[in-house]
Amino acid sequence: MLIESSAASAPESSTTPAAEVAAHAGAMAVGDRSAAPPDTYRSEGPGREVDWSPHDLVKHYIDRAGQRPLVSPERVIELSKRIEAGLLADMLLSCQKSGMDSAADPQVQGIARNYDTAETKALLVIVAQEGAAAKKELIEANLRLVVSLAARYIQSSGDLTFADLIQEGNMGLIRAVEKFDYRRGYRFSTYATPWIRQFIGRAIAGSSRMIHLPSGVTDALARMRRARSALEETATGAVTIEALAAAMEVPVATVEQLIALNRTPLDLDGLVPRRDGEVSGQTFVDLLPSTHSSPDEEVVNPPGQEVENLYRHLKELKPRQQHMLELYYGLNGQSPLTLKEIAAEYGISSPRVRAILNAAYAKLAARMTEAED
Repeated sequence: MLIESSAASAPESSTTPAAEVAAHAGAMAVGDRSAAPPDTYRSEGPGREVDWSPHDLVKHYIDRAGQRPLVSPERVIELSKRIEAGLLADMLLSCQKSGMDSAADPQVQGIARNYDTAETKALLVIVAQEGAAAKKELIEANLRLVVSLAARYIQSSGDLTFADLIQEGNMGLIRAVEKFDYRRGYRFSTYATPWIRQFIGRAIAGSSRMIHLPSGVTDALARMRRARSALEETATGAVTIEALAAAMEVPVATVEQLIALNRTPLDLDGLVPRRDGEVSGQTFVDLLPSTHSSPDEEVVNPPGQEVENLYRHLKELKPRQQHMLELYYGLNGQSPLTLKEIAAEYGISSPRVRAILNAAYAKLAARMTEAED
């Protein structure tokens, strides 16, 4: 919904700061036409292919959204009735197409059977088309509402761009249009605002985590954080899991599970930070002890000759390769050392130690294969 015509073109312009676009969005949301982008953002005719910058696209979209006419409350009710009728017509047509038994509601099955004629099917198609047109009109009339709400999340959007926020907000607007009940008497914008904010908030929460969590878990984590903040303001000591569970009105096991899911994953290939704020040349995986089985552990009750052959092949390696293997696997009664500890003993880097061990593995495997042949 962000780009209405892929053939639209505009001359190149300098990158516009996000703050300028957000300010423009706020002005457009309240109907200030003086803040509209210049005409140069619009297409200058067919056959002209000029690149758009991302900010130009957003400005163009905001300008087009501001040109959509607003609808009166009476018009909203009329459109809502058409949308409701169109959704029902779509349901009946789908039921007739896939079989009467596909509808879970017996009442819908009965209505579908009553409309299972050529004339009524044609009428349902017309009603469904009118409902789709009404849905489009109500959505386009409230695009500026999405823009104004999305502009408030720019500072906390993380990796999401302003265009991404608008796109997610439009998804919430579509959901609000489909579920709006005009009989309750409140304004459509009042009903749509929580839906738009929910979709934008969930998108931000999902993009800020390395591992995506379901929306229900994300909402539960937000509830837990709010409950913890409220307890910290009144509690004299640390907030316990039991108090947090009582405040959320959930079992203690649920809170423990949420705390476990809220942990930030650690990239083992990431560089280890130093105390001075800089990063070292070591990765987190270099700090972990070796999980490889030593040659002694991989050979179950070997004959004495095979053990002698293994140590004989070890002695055929270069002294440094042999010593590093002994240190890494804890041979000859020694405790296994990590790559970092071996690197510190030799005064070299951990990647260099890993390369030497890999060369030793290859040479040792080749010697043992030759001995078997």
